[in-house]
Amino acid sequence: MNYLLKLLNLLLIGIFAQLHAAEVVSSSTKLTIENYKDNQVIEKWLWIRGADGLEVKIEGETEEKCDFVTIYDKKSRILKKLSGKIDTLLIAPGSSSIRVVFKSDERTTKKGVTVTVALLSPSSYFNQTKAQFVDITTQILKKGTDKIYVNINQNLAEFERLRRKIEDTPPQQSLAPVIREVATHLLAMSKSYRQMGAMSKNIMASHQSQLKAIEQLRKKTADQISQIAKERDKLNAQIFKIETETAQSTDPIEKEKKQYTKESHEKNIDNLDRSQKIWEDFDEVQDTLKEQLEAHSRQIGLLLHILEADAENYKQVAGVISLNESEIEALGNLPDLSKLLEVIENIKKGEAEIFKQLDKIGTSDSLGD
Repeated sequence: MNYLLKLLNLLLIGIFAQLHAAEVVSSSTKLTIENYKDNQVIEKWLWIRGADGLEVKIEGETEEKCDFVTIYDKKSRILKKLSGKIDTLLIAPGSSSIRVVFKSDERTTKKGVTVTVALLSPSSYFNQTKAQFVDITTQILKKGTDKIYVNINQNLAEFERLRRKIEDTPPQQSLAPVIREVATHLLAMSKSYRQMGAMSKNIMASHQSQLKAIEQLRKKTADQISQIAKERDKLNAQIFKIETETAQSTDPIEKEKKQYTKESHEKNIDNLDRSQKIWEDFDEVQDTLKEQLEAHSRQIGLLLHILEADAENYKQVAGVISLNESEIEALGNLPDLSKLLEVIENIKKGEAEIFKQLDKIGTSDSLGD
């Protein structure tokens, strides 16, 4: 009897040790780097076994632009490289692990950082995708319009002032000083517009890069919708199997168990349907917004082309009236401003429509955890 008790005790100890070991290796969710030293390198994998996505929280402080913490996904792609004061939340969808690399330089240290991983919740993934989409859209709106409008409006206002000055000059008074002022302003406009036109290549390349990023986000959305559909199909198949087994069973307790499981699956399907509707609504807004951003980008390209073409015209007219100050009629050869103003108005209208779509994204439902 004592022998059996000892054997049972040994078996229990062995089982407990195995369970404890499994628990230890099933996850490594936190890395704290405190009081780090100069020229220090720390590298560690954080993971949650079986996870289908991770939330990564990084907080703390390092020497800005000198001591870096870099987060890599499981395929060694950089998710984020950070320094200075840090309070950042990242997501690593479809991943059960990340790699953290910390490197300090040869001088000055700060308090350090803590990196923590947790299971990625549906709401976090959805909200992060929304935030990325809004950020990319904002970048497109800023690239090419933030300074150009101000510059154009200032030039047009100054040109209008000079036009009125010419009109208000008495017939007996010489126009030469005003004409010289006009010529100087036209040359300044020419230089300014030529510089803006020269930005066209970089601006349009930036737009294309951001639009490509939008396509990647839309693919993430489509993948999520597809994943939800697969989960629903799987549950429907399980319900069909349960119904078949219930019809064949004669045990009332087993029937009750199966009925409870079936009802649980049906509730899960309802939740999946709601989640899919939210993602599909978001996808519809993404589709509309992408079309609007592409149209916006084309209008910006047209605006920059007009500015570059007008720059040469302003230069030529300035040259004519500089050679002969009596050649005020040459001002009639200035480009028609109506086309420029029409393009600007179209851009502003497009921006207003884009902001409406951004409002839809901002007020769209969040997924429940």
